[in-house]
Amino acid sequence: MHKSKELLYWAPVCNSLLSNGLELTSTMKIMLSLIHSTFIATVIAVALLVLSTGLLIFTVVDANGELTRFESINLDDIKRVKIIAQQVTGNMEKESSQQNITLSERDLNLAISHFGRSVVNIPDAAFSKINLSQTHQSLQLTLPTNYLIARSKTEIEQRFNDWQGTLITLLSHMLEDQWINLEWNMTIDHEAERGLWLSPGQLRIGKLTLSQAQSQKLADMALKKLLSDSSSQPILEAWKNITHIAHQNDEIIVQYVFPNVGASSLRSYQALILSQKEQAQVEIYEKKINDSAKKMPLVRLLKAMFGLAAQRSTELGDPIGENRALLLSLAKLYGADDLNAILQGNNPNQFIRSRRSYTIYGRRDLAQHLILSAGISLLADEGIAHLIGLDKEISDYQAGKTISAWDLLADQAGIRLAHNATRSEQSAKRIQKLIVEAESDDQLLPDLGPDFSYAEDRFAIEDLDELNQLIDLYLDELIILKK
Repeated sequence: MHKSKELLYWAPVCNSLLSNGLELTSTMKIMLSLIHSTFIATVIAVALLVLSTGLLIFTVVDANGELTRFESINLDDIKRVKIIAQQVTGNMEKESSQQNITLSERDLNLAISHFGRSVVNIPDAAFSKINLSQTHQSLQLTLPTNYLIARSKTEIEQRFNDWQGTLITLLSHMLEDQWINLEWNMTIDHEAERGLWLSPGQLRIGKLTLSQAQSQKLADMALKKLLSDSSSQPILEAWKNITHIAHQNDEIIVQYVFPNVGASSLRSYQALILSQKEQAQVEIYEKKINDSAKKMPLVRLLKAMFGLAAQRSTELGDPIGENRALLLSLAKLYGADDLNAILQGNNPNQFIRSRRSYTIYGRRDLAQHLILSAGISLLADEGIAHLIGLDKEISDYQAGKTISAWDLLADQAGIRLAHNATRSEQSAKRIQKLIVEAESDDQLLPDLGPDFSYAEDRFAIEDLDELNQLIDLYLDELIILKK
């Protein structure tokens, strides 16, 4: 009887526990099912993300760059540049001059190669090219992914949390040492309104070709950025002076109006190549030259000018810009603004406008060769400066004269001086210090000695390779000019 009462007591309790246990089990099953479903959904989402990311990388990123270099200029190109320069500068003295300039695909690509970095911030290892045929026009660009990763790093750190940042970092590692190849189709319509001759077509990124609407949207964004970038002002100013563009076969014919520039044509080229800040800097050093003695060894003038450059660099923090402006002001003094005369290989005395006489080893021609080469390498590049100097010597030889080792030495010294003076902030400051401390000509230009006197300095074209090797050895002996 007692046990029956106990059973009657525990029966409801057991039923309650059993009922609660069943409910708990059911809840756990539901939770496990949800966890399982969530896990599967997460795995699927991650898999889709990985697949889509992998597909995107496969589609837009390439293992190799389609473009691996810019066009290199050669002596034949120099001859063609002469024709273009004469065509452009023939009527510079007039109040205004409209010229028809005919440019081939190679001309345009050489312009990108040698002037592009002066007006557009082109990253290292990035290359571009214009394709021009009777039926097809396009702009190609190859960019290293490492450059894009570096540019995006700061923004990624600011916008994403640690977990997202880790994923993006892993993605960045996947993209290292890869390439993005782009090609943007263009249409040239000579009947369009002024300034609207170029119309962007579809953009190809790797294996992916965007729609016309997407391509147009990106073109509008790029144009907006270009218009807002002060460094692009010279391009925009030049574009305003174009009155017409026509595409014939594989050439572009441009009608360009050069403004009245009086006796100095560099004003036109400055507007195309130098920013307003650089032009103002050049004028400061021009004033320094005008305030200096008219006759002295070049090394003394350089000491004074690089002293000013060092002082301004301390105050303004731009040693590269100061050195560049200094050398360009000297190049103007020696006739770098008369590009037509230089390219024609005229006798230097025919186009030097200054009555000033600066010398190296008592020779005015050596100072001129050094400074002109330095200026041309900065306005264009080292390759063009070298080829212009070489072309002049070859022209002299073909005219019955001989090739001068001294001239070639001074040409190469100017190129090296410009390079070392603008290569980096550290190098720019170092050159300022070395030239301020220089006291003699042999610290600025090596002395070839009596074996290369006027009487012995007579060489032919077949001697050029040996001469260039010898010149490199001499230049490497000077700390100012050492590569």
